[in-house]
Amino acid sequence: MAFNPRKFKKILIANRGEIACRVIKTARKMGIKTVPQVWPDVISAVKELHDPKRKQYGFITTMLRGGFAAWQFWAIHASYGGTWFDKEAPGGWHPKFNTDAGFKALTVLKQLMQYAHPVTLNASDNQVNQSLANGTAVYAPIEWGTATLSDPKFTKFHSVIRYDLTPKGETAAGRHAPLMGGLGLFIPTWSKNKDAAWEFLKWVNSGVKLNPVAAGAWVKNTGQPARLSMLKKYAPVHPIYSGFIKAFPNALPFVPSIPEAFTISDLIGNLTTSVVTGEKDIAAALKEMDAGVTKIMKAGKYYS
Repeated sequence: MAFNPRKFKKILIANRGEIACRVIKTARKMGIKTVPQVWPDVISAVKELHDPKRKQYGFITTMLRGGFAAWQFWAIHASYGGTWFDKEAPGGWHPKFNTDAGFKALTVLKQLMQYAHPVTLNASDNQVNQSLANGTAVYAPIEWGTATLSDPKFTKFHSVIRYDLTPKGETAAGRHAPLMGGLGLFIPTWSKNKDAAWEFLKWVNSGVKLNPVAAGAWVKNTGQPARLSMLKKYAPVHPIYSGFIKAFPNALPFVPSIPEAFTISDLIGNLTTSVVTGEKDIAAALKEMDAGVTKIMKAGKYYS
């Protein structure tokens, strides 16, 4: 059915960062089968959900100054078809934040922050997940999350939290672009136990058919397997896995694979915060992003 934001008034919604939106069973009873797919509808839903008098806040995400704020901006920027650089190859590496996609991203984020949970501006993942768990935060369309939100020991809302793809831009270039990050498993060249390390890597990454005991233990103790077979098998236990399955074909790296990525993240994150707090206007902040990133890339000798 068509999205009707007024029907979201009493619905508990949350999201797994680059991949997720959680909707409680009430949505089904009200005939709502999908969460908002584009940002204008997300903003309408957030506005309807926002009810501070009842300590119910329509929006939350990790806007802690620096990298956290940067990745929230990047998540929306990517959803409008934006990129960090013109190309990530020799002859490229020129920043592309001061674009229509960048402008739309900061505009959307500034609008969403009008309905933000009080912890949002200084929140890291822990603060966001605690707020989702206690029900004061009800919608987090670009937030990194955790499988612990399916744990009854962590939240009484465990059975009604749901996950889906992050929203996309409403423009022709719009796309679902969840940001993905994770831990890599490597064997150092100086390791004194390479054979044992290799056996551990095989055990950790084994699927349910190859090693069901290992798969089950990994899910029980970490909550986030890497293999599709494990995600599918354990999705009934952790609904976030269904979000992962949808996200993987659409996902983008949460930072480029360059040494300067986190320095750049701090730069664009600080400027993002300056916009949502009213310290700078959007146009000025975007110009500073491109100028600052260009300076960093020149220092890194990316330009001939």
